[in-house]
Amino acid sequence: MPLRRALIELGFGLRHNEPSAKRYAADLKLRGKPNRVIGCALAHRANRIAYALVRDRVAFDPGYWRREES
Repeated sequence: MPLRRALIELGFGLRHNEPSAKRYAADLKLRGKPNRVIGCALAHRANRIAYALVRDRVAFDPGYWRREES
């Protein structure tokens, strides 16, 4: 449970400090998602990114992970 809580805290931190995470969170909010769901979604996204970085053995490039704006 401590790891799960740490990931959720990471999600909330990203929501407040990372511009692309802020946009993603705002989109989720417009779709009617509650704040806790948004925090978990951001944590899940961060976890997927971290896994891909370790799996592929590459450095983090923020531009690569941003979604195209429609």
